[in-house]
Amino acid sequence: MRGLSVAMVGEDIEPPWADGVVNTIKNWCEGLSQYGASVCVLSTTSQGASFMRLNNVSYLYLGLKQKRFEGGLIDAVRFQREIIRNVKLADYDVVHFHGIEELTSVPPMLYMKLRRKKRISSYHSTTLSNFTIGFKNIMFNRFTVPSTRIISKLVKHGIPKNKIAVIHPSVDTDIFHSMNKTKARNALGLPDDSFIMLYAGHFKKGRGILELISKYKELVNKGAYDVKLVLAWTGQGEAEIISALSDISRKDHGIIILGPTNNMPTVYNAADVYILPVRDEKWVIEIPLSLVEALSCGVPAISFNVGGISELIVNGVNGFLLKPNDFTSLKDILTGLLKDRIDVNHLSKNARKTIVDRFSNQNVAKKLLSLYEELL
Repeated sequence: MRGLSVAMVGEDIEPPWADGVVNTIKNWCEGLSQYGASVCVLSTTSQGASFMRLNNVSYLYLGLKQKRFEGGLIDAVRFQREIIRNVKLADYDVVHFHGIEELTSVPPMLYMKLRRKKRISSYHSTTLSNFTIGFKNIMFNRFTVPSTRIISKLVKHGIPKNKIAVIHPSVDTDIFHSMNKTKARNALGLPDDSFIMLYAGHFKKGRGILELISKYKELVNKGAYDVKLVLAWTGQGEAEIISALSDISRKDHGIIILGPTNNMPTVYNAADVYILPVRDEKWVIEIPLSLVEALSCGVPAISFNVGGISELIVNGVNGFLLKPNDFTSLKDILTGLLKDRIDVNHLSKNARKTIVDRFSNQNVAKKLLSLYEELL
């Protein structure tokens, strides 16, 4: 639909793009722009009020801290007031909210309902506010969720099933694609001949990184394999875990910390396998974007079956899906990969195909446009 004007409203949708939700919104916007939609992001920021244009998407930063940076009630109210002012001036066709739960969000929702603006609310995780969800049912025309399993959760809270659409996170498959592994490793200063296991993301306790390191050491000590464990850090995490991992990396040269980096396609392509050992769904968004990015680069992935990951990884087809906390099976699969008992080329081709077919910016943007068209 050419000429469609969309406002995406969320918190801290800004560089360095080190968060799954932030990147999902960015990718959706860029996908929509490729189909001729005019997209403007209205966001809080840790910096001053500003404007930028990136990949045909406008970003209007209101210079208000909102909840993530603990700006307090005054900043929250000011943010909602600025949303109303901007929507009034720009006259968007669709206003798409992301993760704004506080009662301070009531005024802009009410304003847009009275102005008959089409309103959509997206959930990117299983975190649901029982207090606001009933109100949202009245205020919003549609809801989006990243996986089919969350539909039942919303229905249980009174949201009609016909108001819910599954919209997956997406990735730019022209950026996240397969490249020469040797060149990728050379660019990062990594050894050519080692088997490289990769984790990418926040350094937090619930991510299972310390347990992954334990299994890595068992592989190296008992199997005499040339294995390196690369931890690509986003720059975010818990001070205790950051300190512990830095100390481990200094003492064990087989454990390498990269980052923070804005060159993630190269990082993924340097790996033989990507591992997300997260132990519980509360530590990641419903379908973690790092898994989507790794698969898009043709890198097989191993993950515990938490959240909606089973709607991305098909066990033995494009990666491996394990029971939560089953680090023994994780070690067994890694041993199989090291001994060439598993067809990595088959996994790699299917990994890329999964993303191109279902999680590319273009395909996901088509679904978003269809959703918008139903409302207009």
